[in-house]
Order: sequence, then structure tokens, then C-alpha cells
Amino acid sequence: MSEVLNTVENGVESSMLELVNDTTKALPDVLSITEALNTVRNLSLNGTSEHTLENLAHAEESEVNV
Repeated sequence: MSEVLNTVENGVESSMLELVNDTTKALPDVLSITEALNTVRNLSLNGTSEHTLENLAHAEESEVNV
């Protein structure tokens, strides 16, 4: 009976080590994707901010003081 339990235990440990190893290998790819998405988001926000500032500048130029 103990041989069966040891075999099961070894199988579970082996599977866990493989999962950790695969996760470790995939982590740089996940971080790269996250960094790319953050860059795109930042570019979008920066573009929106610039557009808003341009609109405000044009609005101030068209003001007429009476």
C-alpha cells in the first residue's frame, strides 16, 4: 500500500514541479505583454491629453473680451 501512495506522491510532486517550471518560463512573455499594453494605454492617454490641451488653447484664442 505504501508503494502506491509513494508513486502517487511522486507523480503529484513531479506535476507540481513541471507546472512551476512552465509558469517560470512563461512569466517573461506575460510581463512583456503587460508592458506593451501599458505602453499603448499611456500613448492613448497622452494623445487624448494633447488633443484636449489643443482644444483648450483654441478655445482661449477665440474668446472675445467685450
